[in-house]
Amino acid sequence: MTGTSHPWGDVHLRLFPQPSEKTTIGEAIVKITYAIDPAGDALRPAPPRPLVNDVRNERLDPPIPAHSDFWPGKDRTDLAVIGSAHARDGKPVSDLLAGVVAAGRRRMLRVHGAREIRFRADKSPEIGPATPFDKMELGLRHAYGGLDPRVPFDRNDREQAMLVALRADAPGLYPRNPWGRGYLCVSAPVEGCMMPTQEDASDPLTPDRLIADPQRWWRQPMPGYLDWTPVNCFPRSLFLDADATPWFAPPQDRSLAEVANGHLPEDYHDLLEDLIDEAAASGEPAGPHWRFFREASPGLSFPLDHLRRHPVSVINMHPEHPVLTFPLPAPPEFKLVFEGDRVHLEPEVRSVEILPDDLLVSLTYSASMPAPRLFMPGIHAKIPFGVGIDDREPVRFEAPEPLKMQLARAQGHDADETVPFRESDETLPFRNTTRPAPDRFS
Repeated sequence: MTGTSHPWGDVHLRLFPQPSEKTTIGEAIVKITYAIDPAGDALRPAPPRPLVNDVRNERLDPPIPAHSDFWPGKDRTDLAVIGSAHARDGKPVSDLLAGVVAAGRRRMLRVHGAREIRFRADKSPEIGPATPFDKMELGLRHAYGGLDPRVPFDRNDREQAMLVALRADAPGLYPRNPWGRGYLCVSAPVEGCMMPTQEDASDPLTPDRLIADPQRWWRQPMPGYLDWTPVNCFPRSLFLDADATPWFAPPQDRSLAEVANGHLPEDYHDLLEDLIDEAAASGEPAGPHWRFFREASPGLSFPLDHLRRHPVSVINMHPEHPVLTFPLPAPPEFKLVFEGDRVHLEPEVRSVEILPDDLLVSLTYSASMPAPRLFMPGIHAKIPFGVGIDDREPVRFEAPEPLKMQLARAQGHDADETVPFRESDETLPFRNTTRPAPDRFS
């Protein structure tokens, strides 16, 4: 992989050898950052923000992040808004609406001041008053979810006991959002339990829903958030590992909100297992379902390029401007070159990340092309692959030193001596490097 930062953006080039096809796929990933004009005019160029979370990096922490600019084969444009809710004119309020409108979709959060879950004399729960605020940080950790560690489990079941001990799973963990707050499953009083400060405006946590039945967790509110979805949140977790089902399995029909709102098809788990069985029967390598690479919160993953058809509006997420409205720019032109082959492409938009506090928006683009023959990083000393972005100076792939030369030097041989071949390190931990044909999860 080659990565270079420029005054106008961050660029990475990478290769996916396809020996069975006798070719190599060259891909360019480009991140360009723009400044938002509060007056609603066109976005202006801004200093570049780097591409983040290269999934090939063995030191990445966590090793599988919620958001990466490097997921292969994405079929959607994911949008996230990272920031805080702001009261108008800095005057403290107990609650307000904040959110985003994009491509005809409206995702609004009801943002509250801090509220404690209290217990009356008869031990029934109630929601305490909200503390007024003028600014409230937003994020998945402030949404509905979390863990009630008081839910019992069979301690004689070694598998269950190990999962709880490793904090990998527990019967009192809310599968949609293990990171949040307010999820209670035992009616006994508990001190210091706080309500979520942000909720889906259409699905609030009401007093009658404060105590959840953990075996019917799917009846609880959907967490309301606008940032990226971690990999252990249902249903994204299923597409990484179909066996990673929640402690208590949910239904597969429209009684599950994710099916009712179109985020999952009916019989989704059976379909996923069938796809895995078909892949195994065909001899395809194991890997996550391509649907896993969608990382936006529910409702903020769009068909490719749909976001450019309408302006984007961010509501109550800037201290001075109640509404920020801006059009997304047309993608740059990519001129990809691989040996003697050249193509001009309009790249796909992988993700849009909005930082309203900073009046910034970053767009990550990608485009790829096959080589006229097979090139292998670590084998070939020179690989003639590059990309030009609009009329800017082209960026060329810098091939790593061949393994042959590395081994020869380490063993004291001449570089042209034959040395044993070993597989290149240039493989992704995720093997789906091209987008498959649509299936019922699209």
